[in-house]
Order: sequence, then structure tokens, then C-alpha cells
Amino acid sequence: MDIFTYYNVNKNMILTFTRYLYNKDEVKLTFIECLLKQENLDECYFWIYEYYKTGYVRESWELLYKIYYDFYSLKNPKMEKKIDNYYKKWEETKDIKFMLGMVKNLFRFDKDYTIFLLRSYYYKRNTEVVKNNDITDLGELSSNEKLLINAIKQRKQIAISYYLKKIKDNKKIIKLLEKILKRKITINECYNDIYHQLLSIIIGSFEIISKKKICYKIVLKKELKKIKDTDESCRKDGRQEDVSYVYKTLSKRRKYGISSNIGCFNLSRDNLDLNNEFWYHWEYYAYKSPLWKNRFDKCKIKINDEKKTINFKDEDEYEEFYEEYGYEPDEQSKEIQEKSTKVIEKNTLKNWINEIFKTKLTKNIRVKIVY
Repeated sequence: MDIFTYYNVNKNMILTFTRYLYNKDEVKLTFIECLLKQENLDECYFWIYEYYKTGYVRESWELLYKIYYDFYSLKNPKMEKKIDNYYKKWEETKDIKFMLGMVKNLFRFDKDYTIFLLRSYYYKRNTEVVKNNDITDLGELSSNEKLLINAIKQRKQIAISYYLKKIKDNKKIIKLLEKILKRKITINECYNDIYHQLLSIIIGSFEIISKKKICYKIVLKKELKKIKDTDESCRKDGRQEDVSYVYKTLSKRRKYGISSNIGCFNLSRDNLDLNNEFWYHWEYYAYKSPLWKNRFDKCKIKINDEKKTINFKDEDEYEEFYEEYGYEPDEQSKEIQEKSTKVIEKNTLKNWINEIFKTKLTKNIRVKIVY
């Protein structure tokens, strides 16, 4: 039985604010981009910590596994065991340092976008012709099984992603692939997307592995302290420990802004006036995250979905809540607001990949995808 609840795509498209009122999906996408660009490790720490501290604890590990299989598994197949070890240590201790240690490793390892494109785009767009060669030695097979096997034998990667997706729930698929690839296949129980894993295994069987790098043991104490210094610390009188009022929280804690290059992905802000939602309905969207829901639920409240408001039934609880969490996003400077509300221009997956991987992808993919 898998250890994660694989989140629903539709839920991903609901605007949700994180701990410091960033858009949840944009936090994840900005983290991925920072990780792949390999320019600022501190910023990578910032984004994964923001996601984690918002209450998406196991989801943060799910995200790391997904990123690994998408961008790192082909070049670093043995790194999977290291992730598993770090996850198991975290599960025992719930210490964030093991997750951050994994981020530190991924930041410096070789990357590749092949699996990402196959999994997110080509799985429903087969553009390759597969020759129907004789494979009667494998017994009775369905048409899709035959096409998948021939695609593997002919190393047609796009066709592999397409036909594998069609039969991913076939109970005999693993045994069939073991015969074709002539190797034992073990499914990682720490990540429940079997299609993603099998796709990585199949395509990885064609690849020449780059030189193995040594993994770091863990993050340093000074790194951990710097990350945890972003935690809010506020007394009941509306002041933080440094005696600045709570409304200054965002100006002090919003260290980085979301990426403006992620317009090639489906975003929860699409078709919304984000500034209006951020200024006047931030409580409503923050409530959709685990952290803020827990905060609000300590009070007697009523959710108004039509007006997108949260109404307090007790005036004293209302006052106490805003003394502690009255971030006043509409009163922040333009610079601070735009760290989450900046305009994200239209982009294509081709441009996004070319910029990050310094390559020249020829296929001009204009379809926006969900990550």
C-alpha cells in the first residue's frame, strides 16, 4: 500500500495561499525552476520550506520524488535509494534536515528533461510509427501490449510513453517488461505513480549513465538555522519578537518572488483577478491550506463561498486572530505584493526547457500542462 495520497489535479487548480500568502502551485513551480537552474541553493530551500511549513508535509516528499523521476532518474538512477533512505529517516524523526539534504543533492546533480516531456506531454500524443514485428514468443497479448513491446524494441520513446499509459494498470505489465528488458523490476513503494516509475525504467535502459556523484550527508547547522529564521514569531499583542507589528510579517518574511517564466503551466490564477483576490479575499484562499485552516478552526467561524469571506462569530476571537495574523496584504508595498502577484507572461514549454537546459528543443509545444 502506498504511503502518499496522490493529490487530485482539479484540487491543484484551486487558488490556495501558503504560509506567507504565495500561490501554492506557483511555489512548487518556482522551486522546480530554481532547483533545475542550479543558481541559488538558498532560494531552493526557501520554496520547499514554504510548501512544507504550510502543512504540505508528505506532499513535499511526493514532489521531490516526482521531480527526481522527471528530471534526474535517467542520469542518476542509483540516487533513488538515497532519497528512500532520507525519507525513511525523516519518517522516523520528522526532522526537516533530511528533506533539505535531498534538495541539496538534487541541486548539484546532472539533469535531463526527457522523462518530463514524455510523462507530461507525449503520453497522449503519439507521433511515432511502430513496426508490427513478430513477438509470438511472448504468448497471447493485447494490441496495446504488442505495440508497447515493439516500441521498446525499436526504442521509440514517444510511442513507449503513449502505449505504456494505456496499459499502466495491467497486472501483468511488470512481468512482461521484465522479460523484454531482461532485468528484475522493483516498484518503489515510497512513490505511487507506477507509470512514472516504469517509464523511467524503460527509457533508462537505453541511456548511458553519467559519472556517479557522491551524495552529501546532510545540510549544515548554519544552513538549517538560516532557513528556520524565516519562521514567524508573533506575540498575542500583535508584535513579533523583534517588536515590529504583525502587519510587517510579509515584508520581513517574503525573501523571494515567484518566477515570471512559469506561464507554460496551468496556473490556479488563470482567469482570476489575482490582485483583487489577494487584497480582499486572502483569508478565504489561505483557509484552503492545512496551516491556515488549523488557525481559523480554532475560532468560531462561518465560510461564505459566494462572497469568498470568512466571518467570525465572536468579536473577541476576531480581534485576537488579527492581532496574531493580520498580515494586511493590501497595505504592503508594491514590491512585497508583487513577490506573489507579479504578472506571469505567456510562455511555451519549449522556451522554458530551452532556457533552463540551455538546449534547442525543436518541437514548439504550446499546450499548457499541469504539474
